[in-house]
Amino acid sequence: MKSINFVILGDYNSIAGELGKKGTATDIAIYDRKTSDVIYTWTVPITFPDKIQSLMQTVCIAEYAILNVTKIDKYLGEQIIALDSVDFKDGFILHSYEVDEEKLRTLIKGTSVSHFKFLDNIDQLKQEISRLESKGCDGPVMIPVDHAFDVKGVGTVVLGVVKQGTVKVYDQLRIMPAGSDIVVKSIQMHDDPVPESKSPARVGLAVKGMTAEQISR
Repeated sequence: MKSINFVILGDYNSIAGELGKKGTATDIAIYDRKTSDVIYTWTVPITFPDKIQSLMQTVCIAEYAILNVTKIDKYLGEQIIALDSVDFKDGFILHSYEVDEEKLRTLIKGTSVSHFKFLDNIDQLKQEISRLESKGCDGPVMIPVDHAFDVKGVGTVVLGVVKQGTVKVYDQLRIMPAGSDIVVKSIQMHDDPVPESKSPARVGLAVKGMTAEQISR
């Protein structure tokens, strides 16, 4: 099962619900959709622009970006800078009729966002998404944590994207920066139990060895 992860920036409210179903929501919200062979995940920074942390969190866990521009302002500039700071080149740009496309192109010139593909509407976006391939990465397992909580009857559950490697049931992992070891009791992808998950899958891990209160981003 392939996994493809997106971040939606700009006006995410008007398109996120059309792309996937809303799930976990804190300072960031997760939308997802499963087809016969792909699990798609879209993440949005709910607390931006009040808090920059959610913006960077969503950018850093995605493989592809969607920038939906309805206004050219300082907040758009901050989002472009965030993408450029991690050399994010794979993405798409939509904009409303009120936005001057030439001004927008001038704004992104010289940044990694200039590599993004301009699209006319969400139907074109859906077509482009259907053609994408996931971008996995081999190596030692690395899973940036974005949520951790306790589930009755299960214990501690950690959510995140497998940025590198493969995680398997009964693997021993180390939570950083605490440096504490945990054991993976079970793995879920899109609410389905699986024996292992490869990068870039989004996973829910039931773990033993630490409480949710001891685990942070």
